[in-house]
Amino acid sequence: MSARRLLLGTSSRDAKAWATAALLLVALPVLSGTASARPSKPPVCRDGRFVIPPGAPPLLAGATPSAPEAVVIEGSTSTVSIAGQCPAVRVHLRATRRGTKVTAFWPRNACGPTKVRLKATIDPGCHTMQGMLRASRFPPAGFAAPRCGDGVMDTAAGEVCDGDAGCGTNEECTADCRCVDRSASPPVSFGGEVQPIFNARCAVPLCHSGGFPTQGLDLSAGRSYAAIVSRPSTERPGVQIVHPGAPDSSYLTWKIGGPPAGKSILGSPMPLSGGPLSAAEQATIRKWIAEGALDDQPITTTSTSTTLATAPSTSTTIATASTTTTTLPATVSFSGDVQPIFTARCALPACHSGSFPTGGLNLSDGSSFAAIVGRASTEKPEVKLIDPNSPTTSYLVWKVSKAPPGQTIVGLQMPYNLPPLSLAEMETIRTWVMEGALQN
Repeated sequence: MSARRLLLGTSSRDAKAWATAALLLVALPVLSGTASARPSKPPVCRDGRFVIPPGAPPLLAGATPSAPEAVVIEGSTSTVSIAGQCPAVRVHLRATRRGTKVTAFWPRNACGPTKVRLKATIDPGCHTMQGMLRASRFPPAGFAAPRCGDGVMDTAAGEVCDGDAGCGTNEECTADCRCVDRSASPPVSFGGEVQPIFNARCAVPLCHSGGFPTQGLDLSAGRSYAAIVSRPSTERPGVQIVHPGAPDSSYLTWKIGGPPAGKSILGSPMPLSGGPLSAAEQATIRKWIAEGALDDQPITTTSTSTTLATAPSTSTTIATASTTTTTLPATVSFSGDVQPIFTARCALPACHSGSFPTGGLNLSDGSSFAAIVGRASTEKPEVKLIDPNSPTTSYLVWKVSKAPPGQTIVGLQMPYNLPPLSLAEMETIRTWVMEGALQN
């Protein structure tokens, strides 16, 4: 019986039902074909170093990066950091058909005095990140950053090399995909680059510092080098904490970045709090070890000479001793490097200068040194403003950068109502303190 005759022999309601069913049967293959042709979501981009092109505005307003800025995603720890600016924090990655959505948040004082929020998208091929960085009280900063280290040279974005490709025989590819002469690359400074990482993340109260450092490992300035270089780990006695020239067989690198294949660590990765070290911080420590783990800290050496003299009248031999002390010169000058920062950013009208300086703290030229070195803070009397050789226990360092874990500041971060000090300025002050806070 034909469909037409069948429909003629049925009621109006049944005829409509048959017609609807017929339409669905016809449309079903079309709908099925449409669904199968719908593109699937690309995989999540879980790691990469996305470098801000040269000449682009800084991600954080007022910042003066000492190294190329880069948004670094670490897939192994599910964290994101901004190299040289913001520490590693948890990152949320979500796959969409347009690529990987990236969202992250840094609390106040993590990157400076304000909260910072990142929203970005990585293209489906994981080659470029585009997004927006928002910091409280500052206009949002849009950016487009190619992924450096993915093995693909993005020449349109200014990459000259990527990994092993693009550089000459005597050149190496830098972290921001530029070729540099191997001989021109300065070695990593232990005192100027590695120790500041220890000071900020390891040699903090109730951790690797003080009279009873964790596991007896003191990483504070002046003690860390002797405690780690060529010394066996207490957790893995067969492995040196720092094996000069061999970062992959150094237990320190295992603890901060994960052990190599077939190896393991005891206990928890380090640092225990505050998130892992950034990729840039880990790379600094690895490079220092690979270059031989040299010690370039200012040191004091003492030599003693003894002279024998005979007193003729008594025929008595008299021994006299002379002691010579030699101290290597400091790398940071208070008058030439630190005071200019105070003058430009702190000793301003109606601030830390004049007859009635804020908080009674005068940081103008000629008054600042005596006002801060060895003096107790008015906000935290138990903490010195400047504790020579110890940036982590110097309140002024806390106020211009951030307090170490477990500590807080009173009032607002400094400079007040102005952009924070640049990383280079903060490091200059920290290094001056670490070198003894000399009036030089």
